Amino acid sequence: MNIEQSRKDEPTSVAKVTERAKPTLVEIGNHQVISSGCWNDELVAEFMLLNGRLRWVEVGELARLAFCRSTPKGKERVRRSLHKLFKTLLNDYGELLAIEYSDVRGRAKQVKIFDPTCDGDCAAIEHRLERMRTRKELSDGQYESAIKALKKKQAA
Repeated sequence: MNIEQSRKDEPTSVAKVTERAKPTLVEIGNHQVISSGCWNDELVAEFMLLNGRLRWVEVGELARLAFCRSTPKGKERVRRSLHKLFKTLLNDYGELLAIEYSDVRGRAKQVKIFDPTCDGDCAAIEHRLERMRTRKELSDGQYESAIKALKKKQAA
């Protein structure tokens, strides 16, 4: 029997398609965490919409949310993911994310959903938009929609 015949005689296998459960926000003790232990833009955006409107949320708190602990490496991973969170909030919810930077190294230290009545938020969001534009983190269309959202929030 040659190789071709043996392959024809073997039953064809059907690849199994397994559905993965989407991560959710889980309450552990007195704080929430993402069930997968990994960063998820949609869940962090939901968390920010619920908790980040009236107060600044520390980068360490987002690290505890996403990675279940606040370590320097976790905080750095959060800082690297903030541009994705900004885009998710802008594209999916029409909200802007204000980011406050430290003076020492220019690292993000806390974030908040943009509130046009707060002067600190206006300065932070304008600084963030300009920074994202110069680093080419936003396309021209995204930049224009961010400016429209900013003007709309300030007019309201």
